[in-house]
Amino acid sequence: MVVAAATWRISGCCDAFLAECFAVREGLHLCVDLDLPVHLVETDACNVVKAIRSPQPLVLESSIIADILHLAS
Repeated sequence: MVVAAATWRISGCCDAFLAECFAVREGLHLCVDLDLPVHLVETDACNVVKAIRSPQPLVLESSIIADILHLAS
């Protein structure tokens, strides 16, 4: 098991949902950068989990969700 933490600055204004989407995406980027396999992603943001499980192509966060799905595959 690997537990890691990272911080970064998000330019501009966004809501909590988008910030959680960014957090999941950046966590997956960290795994890819460190060449770590991803078996499980944990988050307490239920709305992000719902968005990942059933992405909607025309919403604001659709490109972030697409990145998450690509990185997790």
